[in-house]
Amino acid sequence: MAQPPARSLLTALHRLSSQRAGQSSKQQLLEERSAAAEPSLEFFVLLVIATVIATVGLIANSAAVVIGAMIVAPLMDPIISLAFGMATADHRLMLRASGLIALGVGITVATATLLSALLSVAFVDSEIMARTSPSLLDLIVAIAAGSVGAFAQSRSKIANSLAGVAVAVALVPPLCVTGIGLSQSTALTVRFNDVLVSNLTHALASGSFLLFITNLIGIAFAATIVFLVQRYGSFRKSWLYAVTWLALLLILCAPLGTELRNFTARRDIESNFKQFKQRQISQLAIADQDHTFWATANICYVNTQLVDNVLKVNLVVEGQANHDVGEILSRGYQNLKRELEKEGNYTIDATISFIPKRTFTFDSHSLEPT
Repeated sequence: MAQPPARSLLTALHRLSSQRAGQSSKQQLLEERSAAAEPSLEFFVLLVIATVIATVGLIANSAAVVIGAMIVAPLMDPIISLAFGMATADHRLMLRASGLIALGVGITVATATLLSALLSVAFVDSEIMARTSPSLLDLIVAIAAGSVGAFAQSRSKIANSLAGVAVAVALVPPLCVTGIGLSQSTALTVRFNDVLVSNLTHALASGSFLLFITNLIGIAFAATIVFLVQRYGSFRKSWLYAVTWLALLLILCAPLGTELRNFTARRDIESNFKQFKQRQISQLAIADQDHTFWATANICYVNTQLVDNVLKVNLVVEGQANHDVGEILSRGYQNLKRELEKEGNYTIDATISFIPKRTFTFDSHSLEPT
């Protein structure tokens, strides 16, 4: 049945304006997104390579290597396909994209778990720890990245921007941290300044997987909205999917908002410690007494965690060993507790690990140290 002249004219004008704006047609984008949702040898090869690169980079604590893995990783494509399927109410595309995402997640976590087990990873560094405490900031980045990703897919001229989007929102590295966490016990060793300190517990797998879920939901929701705004789909047909993912987004806001508050508190407290180097700890609250000991001590590591207004502080102190070190650290803890409770009304739970400094002198007449 022929369209009325007025409707035909509007359709032609819409197509013309889309072409002028450089916007891809719905059919063209559907074909591209359908192809991206299909399992392929290229997808799995790139995914495994990206996982290996990211896992090794995380273990080696190399930010440059991890960034390289972000660029190679192909997980962004099926997520954008899922969003396009939701925007167009294409159930077949949604199902295929969801299956590929789930398969990709399983392969990534399994590969990272196996690789970290083979490498006998027993310590964590800053690149790993940075992906275990997602906050609202990560959700905002994911929403922005999803918006740019969907917009770039509909504009062939700016498709090259997807590499930058992949770097901005990490998908594979958090899954690699999940695999590393699954391959290890709950009590891992933290490495800093070439010193290893054990018995510092970190929930690697759960925190990093929450970061991936945050990125997944943020990207998919934002991309769906962008596709709908560009008239690739209809709000009338897709409102249920949009509302469902919006609900998931709001559910995430509770733990992520709490973590943002904790993040701010941690940064404030940790910055007060990190600015003090060797022979400057005497200016801290922990050194109100025992100045001789603290004058030669060094704070090697500090980590804080705020849970239900309970501030858990892990400190690693390097100093001269003597028989009073336990009492000195106890007095330092009491001073620290008193100061922190004044500032934030926190309940303080501290763990202080002590690394003794020892000096051995050898001379040409004796092989025994003095």
